[in-house]
Amino acid sequence: MDQALKTQLEAMESRLQLRLDGVETRLVEHTSAMESRLTERTDGKLEAMESRIDGKLEAMGSRIDGKLEAMESRIDGKLEAMESRIDGKLEAMESRLREHTETVETRLLSEFWKWAQTSDIRSRQHGGSISSIDERLAVVEERISNLERRRA
Repeated sequence: MDQALKTQLEAMESRLQLRLDGVETRLVEHTSAMESRLTERTDGKLEAMESRIDGKLEAMGSRIDGKLEAMESRIDGKLEAMESRIDGKLEAMESRLREHTETVETRLLSEFWKWAQTSDIRSRQHGGSISSIDERLAVVEERISNLERRRA
């Protein structure tokens, strides 16, 4: 091989090396730029997706809060209604108990009154009987006294 050919080959190799270095540099720059654009797009899309997810989570939280408040309100209403029914039943029972107590008291007082009347009648009868017995006893005592005076 000739020196001239060798020199040409070396010059060609040197130009090829320069071109390859230039292509490599442009390829690295292009890759870097693509990576940067992809990162920006990805970051933008991720931020948008995160924002949408946050919005959906907030909306879901609001709906859940609303449903919980509605459920709590219904439970409160049912508890109040149940409390009212219980209060009504207790008041009715108390009223019936008072009426029953008054009826029992009235019956007892009536029976005691009846017993007192018959007892009073009996004691008057006994009082009358005792007074007649006392009169008869007095008469007998007087006769005994008279008989004892006559004997003496």
